[in-house]
Amino acid sequence: YHWGRELAKLGHQVELLPPHKVKESASGNKDDARDARAIWLTATQKDVRRVPVKSVEQQAQLFTHRVRSHWVSLRTATVNQLRSMLYEFGIVAPKGRKKVVAWVGEHRAQIEQQVPAMVVQLMDQQLQALRELDERVAVNERAVQQASRTDDIVRELLKVPGIGPLGASALRAELGDASAWKNSREFACCRGLVPRHTGTGGKVR
Repeated sequence: YHWGRELAKLGHQVELLPPHKVKESASGNKDDARDARAIWLTATQKDVRRVPVKSVEQQAQLFTHRVRSHWVSLRTATVNQLRSMLYEFGIVAPKGRKKVVAWVGEHRAQIEQQVPAMVVQLMDQQLQALRELDERVAVNERAVQQASRTDDIVRELLKVPGIGPLGASALRAELGDASAWKNSREFACCRGLVPRHTGTGGKVR
């Protein structure tokens, strides 16, 4: 995207190709010549949809969501590790991040009696990490919501049933001005939201 923007400033017509489509045109072992040939072959296929060049603002919004997703996945992994660690000592904690944290606080005396002191220290470290991750996720979400308040497209997307502030912000960053897609169905297909085709004997459902 960066080089696409830079080359466009110089007056070039920039076309970005989907990497998986270029890979389909590649043959043999990977080298620069074969890569260039695969790019050229893909570029000659007019039915291959070009990837729109994202703006700096769009990329920044997308990375905000990706970083938040990273913190959430790390938080989930920390909770799972905490539950599995306690389970190794015969302590069954409930599922769910908030339930686990509350349950550990309520049963701390029982836990300290059943597990070694070193494990208690590790448990405290994980609880501290969860608090820090909660704060990072909250700060990230506040930044997304604050940036979305001044965006007209986000406000329009929020009117759609089922779309919240985070979803509207992510859609805004991915869509841009929506000129790169012919219709909503094409955009949905690009995001992998396609119906599964089943059938036999020429009858496709």
